[in-house]
Amino acid sequence: MRSKRNTSALGLSNVQLAAVMNAASTVPVEKRGLFLNRVAAWLNLRGAHLTDADLGRAVRLALIGLQVKNPVRR
Repeated sequence: MRSKRNTSALGLSNVQLAAVMNAASTVPVEKRGLFLNRVAAWLNLRGAHLTDADLGRAVRLALIGLQVKNPVRR
């Protein structure tokens, strides 16, 4: 039996989405799905009113433990 996943859409702006994709490009291809799932999980925990700071925190936390090709510059 397949587990149910939260499939609700996140309301990211174009700039926020670009930031996530930029960070994802620093993660090896085989770990990008894990990275994106981590970001989504952190943002879902945060709730409906996401700020840029929330997104930045989610990205930084999602990167923990992943082998990053080139670290994201802040």
